[in-house]
Amino acid sequence: MGVVGLPARFPAVRGPSYGRFRFKRERVTKWNCVYRLTSSEPIPAEDYRFRMFVVVGTRPMVERTIDELTKQLETQAAATNPDGKSRPVSSGPSP
Repeated sequence: MGVVGLPARFPAVRGPSYGRFRFKRERVTKWNCVYRLTSSEPIPAEDYRFRMFVVVGTRPMVERTIDELTKQLETQAAATNPDGKSRPVSSGPSP
């Protein structure tokens, strides 16, 4: 299983970043995709959307799909970005 998060589109927010936590006794691994507020000022109360893609399959399938998805997203970002520059796309496969 892995996740690809699109970059935040809000000036006061950065991300995505990724984390993974193993709980051996429970035989569970928890992962997350996080966007962080970077401003010390409160943000306005409104809707904020963060787009992520979760990929499920064998490890090789997940890695291949994340690579392909990242390339497609970078191509789309370059095509829709007014200055023609590609925005970075982050991905975090989870072993």
